[in-house]
Amino acid sequence: MKIRSILFLIFLSFSLQTYAQAPVKSKKPAAKKIVKAKPLQSVIKDSLFVKQIGDTLFSSQKGDSYQWINCHANAGEIPGAVGRWYIPSVAGTYAIQVTTKKGIKKSSCLEINVKTETPDQIPGLKIYPNPSSGIFMITVAEDMVGIDYEVLNSMGEIIMHNKTTRQFRVNLLGYPNADYFFSFARHKVKLVKFAQ
Repeated sequence: MKIRSILFLIFLSFSLQTYAQAPVKSKKPAAKKIVKAKPLQSVIKDSLFVKQIGDTLFSSQKGDSYQWINCHANAGEIPGAVGRWYIPSVAGTYAIQVTTKKGIKKSSCLEINVKTETPDQIPGLKIYPNPSSGIFMITVAEDMVGIDYEVLNSMGEIIMHNKTTRQFRVNLLGYPNADYFFSFARHKVKLVKFAQ
């Protein structure tokens, strides 16, 4: 009997020791776990939008490729506007389409007002005649020679581009009568073509 009692006590102490080492399972519901909130920046980073700084538009997201869109032109793509940033030459509503490995996203449209200047506001610039039936003679100051320029239509599409010389001409004879924009060195001047 004594042996049985001793064996029972050994068994009991061994069982209690094993039970004490076993992990205790919590009966708390899983909903009470502490969950860290994600910072607000990651929410903003996941949404695509156009932001404006000065007269320059930027995509809020990086991508593999970009395409700027003129929302007024039936969501038409702006030829040559394929960078993360874009400087519109004409007022309008613009959006960005970004392509990444996950797919293609398009932002909502943002309305932009663009300030144009007159030639007399830019030292050394002369444009004549303006309005014109299609030929515009342009003279620039010596320090403006060799600068890239663009001529844009009213939808912001680049219809011609070149480098300035001391005196040159812009020929819009084959284009419809409308307002055009001569853009160079962050200046934008309206060119008005009318029928004679």
